[in-house]
Order: sequence, then C-alpha cells, then structure tokens
Amino acid sequence: MQLSIHLDKKIVRKLERWASQEKRSRSNLVQKLLTDLVEKNEVQSSAQLMEKQDIRESFASIHSKAVETGIPDLATEHNHYLYGIPKRS
Repeated sequence: MQLSIHLDKKIVRKLERWASQEKRSRSNLVQKLLTDLVEKNEVQSSAQLMEKQDIRESFASIHSKAVETGIPDLATEHNHYLYGIPKRS
C-alpha cells in the first residue's frame, strides 16, 4: 500500500542524511520507522491493558476483604472511630 505524507523541508533533509548513513532509501527508512513506532505502540497498549487488569484485580481483592460494620458514617467520620476525635458533623 502506498501512503503520501507531506514533511517540512528541514525534516526531509534530515531523513535523507539519516537514510544515507543507514544505506537505505528515504522511503525505506520512513517505512521502517513507522512500522517500529506502530509495533511499539501496540506492545505498550497491550502492557497498559495488562496493567489495568492488574489494577482491577487488586480492587476486586480489596472489595472481597470488606466487611459490613453497620456504621453508616464510617467513611466520613473514620477519625472519630479510630482516634476518638470529635465528629465533624
């Protein structure tokens, strides 16, 4: 498949020098760079997906340890129940 992109002349000159150093054609170098970038992004996306899954599993683990205390304002007044500080409300 062919794709056309428009680049600044300064970038084109840099690509030409880089391609020359790599002994590649300019289009071959751009093709390799784009392929590497896309593949790297796919790997990162997979890693991010796994990280999100790990986070979900961690929260599920925490939730499974939760207990019903019967104290309706425990979240907002935890300092009162833990340390005896007067309630805020």
